[in-house]
This record gives sequence, structure tokens and C-alpha cells, in this order.
Amino acid sequence: MEVIKTKQLNKYFKKSHVLKDINLTVHKGEICALIGKNGAGKTTLMKAIIGLTNCQSGAITLFGDQEYLKYNRLRIGSIIETPGFYPYLSGLENLEYFRIQRGILEKGVVEESLKMVDLYDERHKKIGSYSLGMKQRLGLALALLGSPDLLILDEPTNGIDAEGIVEIRNLLVKINQEKHITILISSHILAELANIGTKFCFMHKGALIKEVTATQLQEMTGNRIIIQVEEPKAAVVSLEKYMDFNNIEIQPNHKIVLKEFDVSKNILEKILIQHDIKLNSFTKQSVTLEDYFLEFIKEEENE
Repeated sequence: MEVIKTKQLNKYFKKSHVLKDINLTVHKGEICALIGKNGAGKTTLMKAIIGLTNCQSGAITLFGDQEYLKYNRLRIGSIIETPGFYPYLSGLENLEYFRIQRGILEKGVVEESLKMVDLYDERHKKIGSYSLGMKQRLGLALALLGSPDLLILDEPTNGIDAEGIVEIRNLLVKINQEKHITILISSHILAELANIGTKFCFMHKGALIKEVTATQLQEMTGNRIIIQVEEPKAAVVSLEKYMDFNNIEIQPNHKIVLKEFDVSKNILEKILIQHDIKLNSFTKQSVTLEDYFLEFIKEEENE
């Protein structure tokens, strides 16, 4: 099921073309990570989906239904900007206020949301005494009020420490797996997105320029070995006995990239010597999502 589908979405702000023909599809159960530099259009796209800003052209379909867009937006929980909590009220009282304001009749949803984000024991504490990580989790609890089918989260770990980031990450995976909630998320901490995303959408200068699945991303990142030999084709033939051909890439200047193949220089040299091939150089590399993104954007800007 398509939870989010945008078609040729365009947004202009004064003389700036903020969103350029955005065609985004997010399926049920996915954790879709939006990746891009500041100003790429990620927040604007999220705001358009939840109805905080209008687009001049294009269409948005939610849960397979374009006709009842306003109603279907009630099925979304979101953190786009820092929630305006009242510091003199407790966490419980703040969520009660928003429950009433939103017209949610079930009183039990507040305590359920607090339990989901592990803040139930601190529910009577004043917000003013909450750490930044606790406030972020309370913001997530607010997004979960009313049992949404879709979460849209813009920088949910912004400003919190490493421990808090791990807590939020584990919490989002738990919510996704146990509650089957679809998630659209952006973050400048790409390593965290790499840990939880099932699909990655790259934005640049208002355009959606590439989409990859977690499996595809794993193939393009991770650990790899780069070697240089005089006879690369012969080397590939000898290496095929030990690894999948799809993970071997011949590059210019007699270089070969071995993906997902962890072996020492001595062992690799022995394999090649058996086929009378001399190993001229050996380098181990670790390619992260951030490395891939920066290289990809560099190529885009050079075109």
C-alpha cells in the first residue's frame, strides 16, 4: 500500500523554486530517510505532505486516497518544529492539553504514548526539569497521540547527546516494527539514518535526484578493498573462486574494487601469486552513507 505518493509537486517561494517536480512514494511499513544539505527542500516537502504549506502545482495522495486528503492527514503524527510545551506543566499535563485541543476523546492515549517513549515514570515531572533528550521523546509522544499510521519527523534527534540519539533510534525501530507505523524522517546525522532506514531518498536543490533501498545502499557502502595489479582481468578470474563476481569492479589504472570481502593483504597476495599475478598495491576502505552522499552530490554539482 502506498502511504505517501506525490506527483509532480512544485513549490515556489518568491523567486526560488523550492520543490521541483517531486515524485515520492513511501509504502506501508517503510522507514524512508530524506537526505540532503540544508536548503535541499526536505522540510518544505514534509510541511507540504502534512498541510503546513501549499504547493503551486502537483498532487499529494495519502493512504491511497487523494479525495479525502484533509481527513487522511489526521492519521499523521509529526515533529516538524520543536513542540511548544509549557514548562510549568508536567509531561502528562502537556499531553493532556494537546489531547483535548485536538479533540481526541480517549484519555488512555496519553499514558500509552508516554509508555511508548519510556517517559511514563517521569510523567508528573515539570517540563522545565526535563533534559533535552526527554523533551525530544515527549515530542515523539505528542506525535504518537491518537495512534497515527504515519510519522513524519524532521530532525528528531537535533541537539541531543549520543546516548539520547541511540534512545530515539531504538525507539523508532521499535515503533515501526511493533506498531507497523510508516516513518518519513530527515536528519543531518546520516550514520543514524543508515542504521534505521529501509529506503533512502536524496534531495538536492529542491529536486528528488535518487532513491535507493537499504540493500542497494549496503552494496554501495560498507568495507571494501582496493588493489592494483598489472593484469586486472586475470586477477578477477582468480578472485571469482573466493567471492561473488557482482562484488568485483574493475576501474581505470589497473585498479580493482572488492566489495564485502574482508581479507588480509598476505592472504590476498597468496591467492594472486597462485595465478602468477603480482599485487602492486592494497588499500582497505570503509565507505559510509555520508561518504556516498557527499561523493554523489559532488558529481551532481559538477555536471
